[in-house]
Amino acid sequence: MCGKALTPDRGLIAERAEPTPYTILVNFVDPVLAKKGFFATQNTGLDVKTVLEEAVGTEFELVDAKLGGATGKLWWFHNPTFVARLKEVPLSERVEQTVFRVLFERGRVTFTDVWDAVSREFPNSLTSDSTSIKEALETYARKVGSTGEWMLRDEIRQDIRAHPEIIALLAMIGKARGYDIWIGKNEQGSTAEGLAGSVRLSSLVTTRPKRLDAVVHLTDVLNMDLLWLKGNMVVTAFKVESTTTMTSGLQRGSSLPATTPKVMILPEDRLGDFGRKMLSPLFSEHFNGESWRLLFFDKFRDAFTKARAKTKIEDLFGVASEIASKGKHTKQTALPF
Repeated sequence: MCGKALTPDRGLIAERAEPTPYTILVNFVDPVLAKKGFFATQNTGLDVKTVLEEAVGTEFELVDAKLGGATGKLWWFHNPTFVARLKEVPLSERVEQTVFRVLFERGRVTFTDVWDAVSREFPNSLTSDSTSIKEALETYARKVGSTGEWMLRDEIRQDIRAHPEIIALLAMIGKARGYDIWIGKNEQGSTAEGLAGSVRLSSLVTTRPKRLDAVVHLTDVLNMDLLWLKGNMVVTAFKVESTTTMTSGLQRGSSLPATTPKVMILPEDRLGDFGRKMLSPLFSEHFNGESWRLLFFDKFRDAFTKARAKTKIEDLFGVASEIASKGKHTKQTALPF
């Protein structure tokens, strides 16, 4: 019976794709078990908390987490192999993307506008909390006026404009090194400015691969922002993260061999965000185990200004462990999740 009782919790955590508070698990699983008749009599002997606690170390593990300014323990899968197979982007990142989209589409929004949009998109067991919505607003927006409205921050708009520029510069470096260049179809229609001059990204593509060696899901890999190729082999894969969810890029990269170099390029203003992501088991499993490195917008631009297509990006990579600590250096209070 215990295994059956745990099934809804497994499904819920997998659907959310992130460590989950105990209260959410219980609020979800109790009605499910009642519907299946587990609580049909008074003496079932079934206590959800006890069943969960007995599964720690086999099915689940408790991980340290921060929610707003509070710390506590959240429930997550014990088996790292199972974690690596999860395909969903963590719920908090999906919420973050919804918040960004609402800001981008509407210009000025209230907290209620965003809350309504998130609630419609993520109902029932995927319902978010006000803390994660507020954190997403603070990541992307600033308050304006006296009515409590929010607008995209100017630096976020700059990051959006810089996205194709960074791809173009990396493509130029790859071409100078003798590699073929593939740019994801979603990016090919963009025009790069800045240090790239004014160039349409599609004009930088030098090959259209039909297959790639040792790739699990070809479409996922071809949807990455940029590939340096040698024949049918991916030499290096790149994901420029100006506003998109970071985990989705890692999941696409997981279709490549773990030893294939992969580079995530971030604006400096997202360093704190990266530090928080590294606290997520799903994110850190992919990043640390699959040869990812970090490159930063301004540092890269500065180097390109001096060396142009001869820029040695390998000398510019950041150290993930040091940057991840930025997500921890905040005053915290204890909270029993």
